[in-house]
Amino acid sequence: MVAFVISSSEIILQNYRQAEFQLPSAAKQTMLEAKVLSVKRPDYAELWVQGQKVRAKTYAPLQRGQQIKLALTKAGRQPIFKLVSTNGSNHSGLPNHSAGFIDGSQIFAKLTAVMNYFNERSDPNVTSASVKQFIARIRAIAWQSEDGNIDHLKSMVKNSGLMWENKLARSLTAAQQLSLNQVDRMIADDLKALALKIGQTTGTSDSVLGRGLQSFSEALENLQVLNKLTAEEFGRYLLPLPLVENTDFSLGQLLIDIGTRAKARAERGPDLIRLAFLLEMSNLGKIRGDFTVQHQTVQGTFDVTCKDTQTLMVNKRNDLIAKLNELNFNPGDIQINLLSSETDLEQSFIDQMTMPSDKMVNIVI
Repeated sequence: MVAFVISSSEIILQNYRQAEFQLPSAAKQTMLEAKVLSVKRPDYAELWVQGQKVRAKTYAPLQRGQQIKLALTKAGRQPIFKLVSTNGSNHSGLPNHSAGFIDGSQIFAKLTAVMNYFNERSDPNVTSASVKQFIARIRAIAWQSEDGNIDHLKSMVKNSGLMWENKLARSLTAAQQLSLNQVDRMIADDLKALALKIGQTTGTSDSVLGRGLQSFSEALENLQVLNKLTAEEFGRYLLPLPLVENTDFSLGQLLIDIGTRAKARAERGPDLIRLAFLLEMSNLGKIRGDFTVQHQTVQGTFDVTCKDTQTLMVNKRNDLIAKLNELNFNPGDIQINLLSSETDLEQSFIDQMTMPSDKMVNIVI
């Protein structure tokens, strides 16, 4: 599994004698070049800046000997800079953010844990009103086994919690003041907002649920950060895919890869979209799909872990082709493969969100 280190690009320069820090000759200069002399701790380095050695308080992943460029963001006794580049590599992205660690393998584990909790406590007579509301919201955005509505994905993304801050910002911008009823309606329609609300108000009678919902919210937020960064760099989005089969909840994954424009033109051809999904169905077992869509042509493969599931899907392949034709797509080659073991089926698409050279990805924001 890949671990993601999210580091702030903020660098605070300090004078060793704690006197007022003065930038030599160009006090109003907004861009500086510096060399990293040493890295003392994760939050402290020594830099050579315009003929003097200075302390630098930062969480940016600097290395000894690096040449770096800094942009002034706040002047003063301890001026604050933003790391712009290291040895020619640009660092840009989100606004400053506290240093943090995101374990990619835990994102879907935390989301799934809440689903499993509700599966184990399905008795409506012992379920609080707020929990019923949360379950109802999951059902509203979940993909039902028989659902063929192609617009459902838009609704799922909008109300899954991945766009909560965006919806809130737009509402605050559009309205002078939001009433309590308007805020309540917004929260009721958004899974992350509901999890935050219920997780904070859940009493000690069900502290497990409270902690689980808070962990659920944190996992969604981590996924939001990763999607923001990987969308800009690679054109990739990873979405949780809530599923309802009979009365049970489960969580699938949907990876959408539209590629960067330059890469798409140079390597894959124009207008190529890659879709991959992981599902676990109670009757069909684990299923992975890998498909490409280009010029309305759809082709790809299903990987399954059960012989009966393979037989069923082969028999239903003509139904899938007919449905694609009905939606004005041109079906290409569609294969259904039987894997020798469940261990051959990937458990998460997190590793495919980036193209790391090792198991640690540093993201400077």
